[in-house]
Amino acid sequence: MHIVLLNQAFHPDVVATAQMAKDLADHLVQRGHRVSVIASRSIYGRSGAALPKRETIDGIEVHRV
Repeated sequence: MHIVLLNQAFHPDVVATAQMAKDLADHLVQRGHRVSVIASRSIYGRSGAALPKRETIDGIEVHRV
């Protein structure tokens, strides 16, 4: 199954919701699902920081807007 998670923050951001989303995505990938995440390019509390628009982290497709 292809599962899409939408969250403001995602790994490597260290806020709690980013870590929870990463843990959930990891678990779903381990169970054989295709996982895509849509998240912000910014890092909470760090002005000017910009993460890549697209990357794959541990088998998770990450799209940042």
